[in-house]
Amino acid sequence: VREVVASHPKVLSGPELPIEERPDAEISSFGDSGVNILVEFWMLGIDDGENRVGADLLLMIWDVLKENDIEIPFPQRDVRIVRAGS
Repeated sequence: VREVVASHPKVLSGPELPIEERPDAEISSFGDSGVNILVEFWMLGIDDGENRVGADLLLMIWDVLKENDIEIPFPQRDVRIVRAGS
């Protein structure tokens, strides 16, 4: 995930940056159906308009997960329809 974030052209990254300003990803918690990962990065400007970096990164991360056969779990429910009198 860190590599994907660092590869975006508008994300600031590289060994010349202080370590606390480089792209980072860490597990923030375990959810009911998955692992929640916090992604941090710096960029020039704000994440708005032409700078839709957040949305770009989500799609880039999604693509890399799929390429590596990593599935994101989701809750599944069974629905039964019970008819009166049956």
